[in-house]
Amino acid sequence: MATWRRSARLALLLFVAALGTAVLVGLRERAVPASGIVIERTDPRAVIQTRGSRIVQADSLGDNFNVVAGRQLTYPDGEVRMLGGVEVEVGARDDREEFVLRGAEAAIDGDRAEVRLSGDVRFTAGSGLEARSEQASYTRADGVVRMPGAASFTRDGLRASGRQAVYERAGDRLRLRGDAVVALAASAAPMRIAAATALIAQTDGYMAFDGGVAIDAGRLRMAASRARADFSGEMAALESLRLRDGARILGGDRDPGQLQAMTASDIRLRYAGADRGLEQAALTGGAKLALFGTGDRGTTIAAGSMDVGFAPDGGGVSSLDAREGVVLDVDGGGSGPPQRISADALRGTSGAGNTLEQVRFDGSVEYREDSRTASGERIGRADHLETAFTAGLSALAGATFRGRVAFEDGAVRGFGHEARYRVAENTIDLTAGDAPDQTPRVVDGRGSVQAETIRLVFDGPRIAARAGVESVLRPAADVAAGDVRHPGLLDSAQPVLVVADELAYDGRTRIGTYAGGARLWQGETQFQGDTIVLDEAVGDLRIEGAARTRFPLLRTDADGGLPRKSLSTGRGAVMRYENAAQRVTYTTDAGLQLPGGELTADEIQVHLRADDNALDRVAAAGNVAFASPGRRVAGDTLVYHDADGRYELAGRPVRMIEKIDAECRETTGRTLTFFRETDDVSVDGQAGVRTATTSGACPESIR
Repeated sequence: MATWRRSARLALLLFVAALGTAVLVGLRERAVPASGIVIERTDPRAVIQTRGSRIVQADSLGDNFNVVAGRQLTYPDGEVRMLGGVEVEVGARDDREEFVLRGAEAAIDGDRAEVRLSGDVRFTAGSGLEARSEQASYTRADGVVRMPGAASFTRDGLRASGRQAVYERAGDRLRLRGDAVVALAASAAPMRIAAATALIAQTDGYMAFDGGVAIDAGRLRMAASRARADFSGEMAALESLRLRDGARILGGDRDPGQLQAMTASDIRLRYAGADRGLEQAALTGGAKLALFGTGDRGTTIAAGSMDVGFAPDGGGVSSLDAREGVVLDVDGGGSGPPQRISADALRGTSGAGNTLEQVRFDGSVEYREDSRTASGERIGRADHLETAFTAGLSALAGATFRGRVAFEDGAVRGFGHEARYRVAENTIDLTAGDAPDQTPRVVDGRGSVQAETIRLVFDGPRIAARAGVESVLRPAADVAAGDVRHPGLLDSAQPVLVVADELAYDGRTRIGTYAGGARLWQGETQFQGDTIVLDEAVGDLRIEGAARTRFPLLRTDADGGLPRKSLSTGRGAVMRYENAAQRVTYTTDAGLQLPGGELTADEIQVHLRADDNALDRVAAAGNVAFASPGRRVAGDTLVYHDADGRYELAGRPVRMIEKIDAECRETTGRTLTFFRETDDVSVDGQAGVRTATTSGACPESIR
């Protein structure tokens, strides 16, 4: 029994062993076919082809080159081709940004030094910069990503594109070549910059552009050969923009005072922050600023260099500093004459409307405008000039010149230390200011006048001078024919001097009025009174108030010979000389010194011969009295004839008192005639007959 069981067990073990061997053999024979894992060869040239490929290239600092793709082909020269969606990841280092490149496929050279991607290439940098292109390559040796075709880039607040692009890991720099365009979307200063090339240096916080730079900044259009933009922290806000080589900026808001254009060799723009926009512009090298005005051309300022400040909204010019050969041109606001001001320096400030209103010029100031008279051009010169404008430099409202002021308008010239020019009134006020040695003076074709203050109205011209007036009138013979006629009592070949407290001269009527202690003289000839009115259109002269005169007259010699010159003095409340009539008239308490005596009356007229200014006759009326040595005559009227020295009196009655020896004789009558050089007397037409003649003691007046 035991033997049988042992035999059965042995047989069972042998069967199991045989069955296991058969199964194993069968299994091995069935595993030989491999048709389920055969890889199709994409490129017969490839020596290795894999799926789910990953290449990691490391250096002593760690992994810095990681390529992942769906498939990989390896060629005999070591070049690798990656297919099925490629991602190239380059890790950050202390001096370099990390970035990721993605594309449809890629090629890696045998030295693993360069990877080239193609097909919808996407680029993402650690700084937030993203890009798209059809092709890109990365070279490990220089850490540069190159995009040989059109590429576009984005980042917070930035859009950029170019026909070619290069990204440098070192410094996180992006270079765009060929039709480069960068758009900044900052809230206060959005702009689009186009150029041949562009450099975006993110880590260093600036952008540089070269080759036909054109910038669209909303209301402003800019152009230059080169440009650079600098930004604050991580390029969050534009701080400055520099335009170089033929810089030009154009404004679009046409309101008066708004920027029309700025040009210079170099323009630097400074921005006040993300929420304020353009703050200041510095122009150097042939700087020029143009502002819109109320006229067609507006206002322009040219200088060697200038600093321009802008209002908070970035549109209107609110301040201006210009240096070196400054020239400001104003078109006159569309209604006034064009004006030009040149100086060594200019400083302008704004008013309540944040547009330029007050401008100061310093050093070698020259002002020019087209004269509103027929004189051609109006010119003013001074050491300094302060001006007030309306509507942002569109029209000049007023100007104050200081320091060695010289003003001219045709034949009219003005001088002084200070001159205030009121443009709308066409008037200038000259004063000595704080320089008493620079007494105001006006010179024109007829002469000159100086005083402490002089107002010159160019229309006319009209002159109003006050305090210490001194006037010199040119000889009438030297003035253009018909322009000036002086009284015939004056020598036309000699100048005339006049002093007074005030002068008012109107060039339209050619009448000058000297008031306040007025005195006019020429040699021995003199006229004085409270007021002297000189009419140079006809040569008339009038004195009002305490008139006193002295002038030479030609009188007939007592012997009947040649006329003899003698001084004649006269007085009256009013004196009037009529040039056409050759007549001098004294009225109210009139008095005149005649040959042989003094004549007084309510009115006295001196008649001259027209040809030689010689005395013809004297006529007096009203309370007439004539006093000569030993004789007093009174009546209602008197006529003196110089040709024969004859006096004719009439009255109701005429009275004559004569001193004869120790007594006086009084004669009365209706008319009385006597002669200068004889004792012949006719009363009522009867020679030698005395009507109502009496004798007695002489009165005090005749003793």
